[in-house]
Amino acid sequence: MTRAYTMRILVGLLAMLLFSSVALADLTGKSGLAGTYFNGDDFTRPEDQIDILQGLDHDWDDERGNDWSARWTGFIEGPVNGEVTFTARAVDGLRLTIDGIVVIDGLENRNTRSGKAVFEKGKKTPIVLEFVCLDGNAQLHIYWQWPGQAKAVVPAAALSYDPVKVSDTSREGMPGDDAAFPEIEVPPAGPEHECVVRHVMVYDEPGRYAGWPANGAFWMWDDEMAVAFECGWFEDRPDWMDGHARDGDRPNEDIIARSTDGGLTWTHKKYDILSGDDNLQPSPGGIDFTHPDFAFKCQGERFYYSYDRAKTWHGPYRLIVPGLPGGDDNLESRTNYIVNGKNDCFMFLGVEPDDGEDLAYCTRTTNGGKTFDFVGWISPDLNKAPKYERWAVYSGVRV
Repeated sequence: MTRAYTMRILVGLLAMLLFSSVALADLTGKSGLAGTYFNGDDFTRPEDQIDILQGLDHDWDDERGNDWSARWTGFIEGPVNGEVTFTARAVDGLRLTIDGIVVIDGLENRNTRSGKAVFEKGKKTPIVLEFVCLDGNAQLHIYWQWPGQAKAVVPAAALSYDPVKVSDTSREGMPGDDAAFPEIEVPPAGPEHECVVRHVMVYDEPGRYAGWPANGAFWMWDDEMAVAFECGWFEDRPDWMDGHARDGDRPNEDIIARSTDGGLTWTHKKYDILSGDDNLQPSPGGIDFTHPDFAFKCQGERFYYSYDRAKTWHGPYRLIVPGLPGGDDNLESRTNYIVNGKNDCFMFLGVEPDDGEDLAYCTRTTNGGKTFDFVGWISPDLNKAPKYERWAVYSGVRV
């Protein structure tokens, strides 16, 4: 109950922080579509202001660089009663949704493409335009035509947005201000139910850039806990480059930070064994996943295990999961597992096919890690997953 109560507080604080970062521009007009730029090409890391797209005939050239995306919403006024054909020419991908129906689904290619929608003349219909730029020199041109009307660029006068609701675009996928949290019983007063929030420093070194604990691992044994992450060297770079202020020409180091007092104080140590794919060995199997001081770490095409609370490690062992697209060289594994028995374990890992982004799947070993069997996809399979949508970071829960 205490954990649930704490989680509710943390979720509320997170929501407030997210919403407070949305800075609305001076939105006095209604012409165009309102939206948000994202610093990731997968509609992640939104910018902190609203953008107004004045028309559907726009060239960014190399103004914003590469690897970004955007989403605009608003209304489009029906030019006629009946069917209208839309044609798009874009670099790179776009998805056009009108009245909740995907008219053009082209996030994965940059060729001319088309689709149809039905309108009532003069009626304003909801429209959502999503755009992805991978290689710079972004271009977006959308045309419409109907019987008796030659193909022409959709005029800006046909587009509008609601200034009052414009911030909804930047909150796509987030809970609303009035999001309902489940009703829970408030814990009774008393020291055993007190919730204490304290900020502590896990790692901080001048000139260094630390990150990606979700890709590393987190383990807990009673009051002892450890977290694995990578540490590089700081370099101030534009956010659109890859979102990480690190020097890509200098190698990262693998670090494990440890606390023995429930997270109040931390020490850290570098682990060279966790870095790189050199000296990969075939797994002997027989790993005891139920050992009281067990820890397991999986990264890329390699994995390790420990019987002393992540202080020393066995490995690296080569991870082989037969039947995955792209083979074992395309594994993008992160640490996530659920123990079933002494030598039996579910693992939730990732693969990056040559023609797609990270996809999540489940594998199982019943012989202590000697061999692994593919169980099934968590994300859509390769033929159904949109190319530029990543299914990478996830948590396993036994239900």
